[in-house]
Amino acid sequence: NLISASEQKKANSVYSSVRKVVLSINKLNDKHHSFIETLEREELVEYIHQSVRLTGFKIDNGLDLTEEWREW
Repeated sequence: NLISASEQKKANSVYSSVRKVVLSINKLNDKHHSFIETLEREELVEYIHQSVRLTGFKIDNGLDLTEEWREW
């Protein structure tokens, strides 16, 4: 989804892809009784941000694209 969104060059589509992955991780975390802790959370957020950056989109320092939907 992220690759397709970046090809469209629409930030809104990239943002939507991030939302989908975060909501999926929320479900996984709920299913496995909140197994994501601080270290894992930081690594997942960084992984998602790096994936977005690889598409060519820039993320401002201090901005967390996952925060709005993240429950982990």
